[in-house]
Amino acid sequence: MIRASQLKFVHFPGWPPQLFDLRSDPREFHELGRSPDHNDARHERYDHLTIRLLKRENRTTITKEQALKARGGKEVICPMTGKWATTRN
Repeated sequence: MIRASQLKFVHFPGWPPQLFDLRSDPREFHELGRSPDHNDARHERYDHLTIRLLKRENRTTITKEQALKARGGKEVICPMTGKWATTRN
């Protein structure tokens, strides 16, 4: 997901892209991802999201070389998964 200007773009592999105009539709009821009128905006946001993910590095306690060795030398781009910490009052 990336938000730029008033547009929010959501992309998951295997699913159609979603695009929302947050100024005119703040509750995201009107999905514009397949609208031919929004092709340029969708492609621009997709490129922006791709570049951002390719440059992203997650925090880790091992070096990049150690991570590559653990993955058999393969570069992997994937979302970070884990368990959210909870706070008790």
